[in-house]
Amino acid sequence: MANIPYEIYKELEESLGKERAERLTKAFEKYFETQKEEIKIKLKEELKDELLTKGEFYSEIKRLEEKITN
Repeated sequence: MANIPYEIYKELEESLGKERAERLTKAFEKYFETQKEEIKIKLKEELKDELLTKGEFYSEIKRLEEKITN
């Protein structure tokens, strides 16, 4: 789980009190973790769309070989 910096927690604790600071910190950490997972999934999908498949790779190699031999 993503942790917020200690200095930020201490500021929250001084401003809001220990109990509210802990609740807020947990909410932030949960939110950041969710965002991290969503970004990871999006990035993986974007990379997958950009990468060649094996079939595409070999067909391109074959095309280039034919072009070179002709």
